[in-house]
Amino acid sequence: MREDINDYTQFLTGEKISMENIYKIALAFFIIAIVFVSGISLLMYFVSQDLGGRVSLIKNSHDKIPSEILVEITADDFNRYPQLKELFENIDESRGEFVSTVSVQGKAIDEIMEKYKYKTLLWNGSYYDILVARS
Repeated sequence: MREDINDYTQFLTGEKISMENIYKIALAFFIIAIVFVSGISLLMYFVSQDLGGRVSLIKNSHDKIPSEILVEITADDFNRYPQLKELFENIDESRGEFVSTVSVQGKAIDEIMEKYKYKTLLWNGSYYDILVARS
């Protein structure tokens, strides 16, 4: 077997290569492959990071809303999520179905979605549902 490898390497390079050198070359290729795969994985991780999205308000016209899905928006909510404050301050009911829309960047969209999805929001005596569209 060793003679076959030496014959092959001699055929390729014109000189004999020791088994020790073959192992070193194989180890070098293995390390390069690991570094390459790790780099690609790290690049994909950063590329797939959440870039945010759009949050929209829809006017809810139902008369009876169960208390377990009702959330009253407060100043604390606005302090925690400035985009939410912008969303509610820019309500224009003449715009049609989506009465307000705002862009949200980064992880804030995850937090807003987690806290307010499947909830009806009460603000200034009106009821709204929130819709999140990710980028």
